[in-house]
Amino acid sequence: MFDLLKFQIHPDIKGIATMNGVPVDGAKITINSSFRGKEYAATYTTGSDGRFSFSEKTVFSLATVFLMQSNIFQSITIQYNHVKYLAWSTSKHEQGDDPNLTKLLTSLNCELTNPETDHINQPDSIHMNIISGIASWPTQ
Repeated sequence: MFDLLKFQIHPDIKGIATMNGVPVDGAKITINSSFRGKEYAATYTTGSDGRFSFSEKTVFSLATVFLMQSNIFQSITIQYNHVKYLAWSTSKHEQGDDPNLTKLLTSLNCELTNPETDHINQPDSIHMNIISGIASWPTQ
C-alpha cells in the first residue's frame, strides 16, 4: 500500500569532480530538490579521489494516487576554492521514473573548467528534460 504513495525525488547519484582532469579533494557537493513546495537538500564532501554520491531520495505523496502534475526541480552545485559551480540543473515534469535520466545521474563527470551548457535529453516522446551545468556523462 505504501509503495503506491512513494514518489522519487531523485535516484542514486554518483559522480566525480575534477579540475584540469585531476580529482578535487575537499569539494562541497550539494543537491537541492524542490517538490510540491518542500525543499530537500543533502551535502557531500569529496575525498582525494574526487568522487561523490547521494542515495535515492523518496517521499510519500498523495500526488501519486491522484496522478497530479508534480514538477521536481533539481540542482547539484560544487563549492571549491571559494568558487561555486553549477554541475547539474533540471526539472522533471513526469510522475514516472525516467530511466535515461537515472542513468545519467549515476555517471556524472564534473570537470570544473567546463563551461555551463544546456543539453536536451529527449530519448523518447514521454520524457524530455533540459539539463544545464558543467556535468557531462559517457555517451553510448
